[in-house]
Amino acid sequence: HLRVLPRAVEVGAFEARPGDVAAVGDGVERRVPPVRAERRQEALARPEGEVRRHAAEALGGIGARRAVEPLVLSLGDADWSLRRSAATALGSIGGPRAAEALVAALADQDEDVREAAATALGKLGGRPVVDALIAALGDPDPRARDAATAALATIGEPAIGPLVDAVRGKDLRRRAAAAAALVRIGP
Repeated sequence: HLRVLPRAVEVGAFEARPGDVAAVGDGVERRVPPVRAERRQEALARPEGEVRRHAAEALGGIGARRAVEPLVLSLGDADWSLRRSAATALGSIGGPRAAEALVAALADQDEDVREAAATALGKLGGRPVVDALIAALGDPDPRARDAATAALATIGEPAIGPLVDAVRGKDLRRRAAAAAALVRIGP
């Protein structure tokens, strides 16, 4: 995540203040500048796709809660790679609004976005998330389906009941994926 910060700073997504700290990857704390709302939105709205993707990745990397709404808006962008980056960032930030948007992103037209949304939801948990991931076990794309399986396995015990129900269901694809998730959770 840190590799994207210099580019995001360069395009004006951040304003540095002495002493700002955010936890980034593996519990390592790094000093990073906070996000300024108007510049964050500006960076996510820039025409250059790479700039917008880097801004989304940087916002997720620093866990900026105030970035949730601009990232949610990015889930509606025409650029699938920005939508994927926004989904990943929302999973890193978390919260009810992020979860709600990620559940909706499970229906995105692009399989890479659905895969990123499922993976991100695995970090969040909660009953509505579990229910959405159970439904995503029937995704026609194997990578999105596998991401939903892995996410449910990550959630663990709270997903067991719904997974057992899915194994008993009629959809063969969903049944097989639910069984795989239960195997990953273990006894």
